[in-house]
Amino acid sequence: MKTLLKKTLTSLTIASTLIASQAFSHDLNMWPSQFNVNSDKATTVTVDLTFSETPFRLDHSAPAAGVRVLNPQGEALRRIGNIYQSAQRTTFDLPITEQGTYTISYLSKPRYSTSYKVDGKKKRLRLDKVAAQSKLPKSAKGAMTKKSITTAVAFVTNTLPSKKAFTASGQGLELLPITHPSDYVTGDTITMQLFYNGKPLTGTAAKLQRSGAQYTASSKPRETETDAKGQLSYQFDQGGLYTLSVKHNIDQKGELFDAIGYRLYYSFEVTYE
Repeated sequence: MKTLLKKTLTSLTIASTLIASQAFSHDLNMWPSQFNVNSDKATTVTVDLTFSETPFRLDHSAPAAGVRVLNPQGEALRRIGNIYQSAQRTTFDLPITEQGTYTISYLSKPRYSTSYKVDGKKKRLRLDKVAAQSKLPKSAKGAMTKKSITTAVAFVTNTLPSKKAFTASGQGLELLPITHPSDYVTGDTITMQLFYNGKPLTGTAAKLQRSGAQYTASSKPRETETDAKGQLSYQFDQGGLYTLSVKHNIDQKGELFDAIGYRLYYSFEVTYE
C-alpha cells in the first residue's frame, strides 16, 4: 500500500512539473463550446483549457485551480461544474443559470526561470532567484530571473448581453471589451482595450490568429499595436474562432525575480452578419 501511494505521489509530482514546464513555452488556449447561448432554462457550456505550441490544438492540460468565473452580476461563482483533467486538456462544464454575460478567466501561478551563460552557452533553471543561487555553477555569468504570469479570458452570453462584470481589477495585464463580444460580426468595427495595473496599455504589440489558418496559404497571425487609449480595433471579413495574444515585459526587480513577463490570451467568435 505504501509503495502504491509513493508511486502515485511521484507520478503526480512528475505530471505537475511537466505542466509547469509547458506553461513557460506554450500558448494557453481556452475555448467555450458556445460563446452565445439562447436558453430560458438552466444549461451548460463546456470549456476546454490547453497549453499548446500553436492555437486551436490540444497539447497539454492546465491546472484547474486557476479557473475563475464571474456571473452576469460580476460575482464569482463558487462552483464551476464538473472538472476533468486529461493529458491534453482540462475540461469543465460551466452552469448557465441566468441571462447575461459570464466572464471566464484563467490565471496561472507565477512561474520562475533563471537564465545564465556558461562558456558562452545559454543555460536555464526553472527556479526563482533565491532557489537558483545554490544551483548555479561557479562559472555562470549574467544570471537573470524572470517571473512569468499567464492569463486567458473568454465571454459567454446567454440571451441578453450585459456589461456589469466588465471592470478592470487594476492588477497585472487585463483586457476589457469595448464592443460587446456577443456583437462580434463581420463587417463591423470590433474594439477592445488593454490595461496594465489599471491604466491603459499603449504601444503594445498584439497578434490575432484565426482558427483554420494552418490550412490556408498563409498562417501568419495579424499583427497590430494598441493606440493612445490602449485600444485595439479590427474589422473581419471572415467569421470563425479567433485568439488574440499579447505579451508585456516589465523590468521590475523583486526578492525572487529581476523582471516580470505577462502573457494574455483572449478567445472569441466572429459570426457572419
